[in-house]
Amino acid sequence: MKIKYAKIALKALQGYDFTTRNRIRKKINDGLTKTPPVGDIAPIVGEDGTFRLRVGKYRIKYEYNMEEIMNGDGVTERVKVLRIIDIDSRGAIYKK
Repeated sequence: MKIKYAKIALKALQGYDFTTRNRIRKKINDGLTKTPPVGDIAPIVGEDGTFRLRVGKYRIKYEYNMEEIMNGDGVTERVKVLRIIDIDSRGAIYKK
């Protein structure tokens, strides 16, 4: 599984202190890459296929997609992609 971060999610992640940043990354890498995903996960109402993961007072908005990626041999393969849409505090994530 490949993980892609939206620009706004990367910017938010860089703004957090070292401990918070590592906690969020650990939850993404250890929880969302598993099948089925592990953690306090809930679908976002009104946005089909979009979910949120709770990490303390922060929320990670994400979705899964399938993408075709060409490997080094020139062969196209379908890969599941975890797309991190946004990371923000509890109140702000749902207002965007």
